[in-house]
Amino acid sequence: MDSPANLPNAKVHPYMTKVRRWHWAMLVFVAGDFIFQNIWLHLLWFGFAVAFTGAQVHQEWHRTVRPRGFLLMAALFILGMFLLSLRPGLPRPGRPWLGVILAIGDGLLLLVFLDAAVRLGRRREWVSRQVMEWMVRVAGFAAIISLLVYYRLPGRTFPDSRLENVLVHFGLAPVLTGLTFAFAGLTAAILAMRKGGSRQWLAWQALLLFAALSSHSRGAVLASAVGFTVLVVLTFRKALWRPLMILMLVLAVYQWALPLIPKPEAEVNKGSSPAAALVARKDAGRMLLYRIIWKRIDSPADHVLGKGRWASDQVKPPEMHWHAHHPHSVYLATYYRGGAVGVILLMTVLGIGLLGCWRAARAGQPLWLALACFGLTAFVFDGDDLTTLASMPRVEPLLLWLPLAAGVGASQRIS
Repeated sequence: MDSPANLPNAKVHPYMTKVRRWHWAMLVFVAGDFIFQNIWLHLLWFGFAVAFTGAQVHQEWHRTVRPRGFLLMAALFILGMFLLSLRPGLPRPGRPWLGVILAIGDGLLLLVFLDAAVRLGRRREWVSRQVMEWMVRVAGFAAIISLLVYYRLPGRTFPDSRLENVLVHFGLAPVLTGLTFAFAGLTAAILAMRKGGSRQWLAWQALLLFAALSSHSRGAVLASAVGFTVLVVLTFRKALWRPLMILMLVLAVYQWALPLIPKPEAEVNKGSSPAAALVARKDAGRMLLYRIIWKRIDSPADHVLGKGRWASDQVKPPEMHWHAHHPHSVYLATYYRGGAVGVILLMTVLGIGLLGCWRAARAGQPLWLALACFGLTAFVFDGDDLTTLASMPRVEPLLLWLPLAAGVGASQRIS
């Protein structure tokens, strides 16, 4: 479809020039979760570079690729969550018209992103692979900078302080730092499995998984375990041994070598077990947060139709000991805002996306299924709004929607 061989004078063809621009714009946007300082810069890039360029080639794309069930169902999910929020009696934003306009804009931007991700997977395999390769490199750059800078800040000690990506928000939350670095580390492991794959991906895998562990994020550990398990089940062959060896090595260093590093503080933490420390933190108050959010769903109608996107979902002291700005679970957040109807719509979208990823995996492309399972697991205990490109955590499009949509696109290409 997009191959230069299929177009006359392809080297100078205006359409191909626009496709290449869109390709690089999408590449920067995907990698942008690791380097764009704030969401506004990220969205400005998406609007002017990805959406605008993509619109220029959209007509040509649709001549050969028609939207299928995934995009249609995703649109129904986004529209359904929006309409459910408008039912009488539900809270409204402070400035109703502005809030409604922003909600519509959020949904449209997400649909444009999903369409772009499907088409990324729909193009030749080397195109999507190049995007993910550069994402890994940019993530590795962010990890190196963060490791060098963060632990030199006053009050930060290695390895006890939880690593933050210093390029985002001048210090991205440790949980989100761990999830994004682990996502890129899993991607590097899959790239290393390719026939003739460079050993550089093993080095990036080791660096990124180490950075993820340095964030002390249990969600990153759990999601990575699921992602690697998917790889073992799907592609248990010789090429997988090297990434698994790197994984075991990083885990061993984290568990047994790092506690031996002398600390400037008191001896109390010296020689402690990182794994035991993760267990000792228990649920970090999440179960209490979930109970509080659940109690706010106080009528049968709310359980069926939800309380809408503008209902308060923050929990502050004294209800719990820390200020939760969102429900910290995309599934609970969807149920809270859209009720059982919203969850059914979401599960339908996820099911269609996973089916496409499964078909791509059976055709020898396990990347998207492993990454999608990573995201689905990570957001059991984190994440917020799946109907916007600008959620508070900001990582849902990268960790969940991108692999699902690209997997659907890849399955269309090979079918």
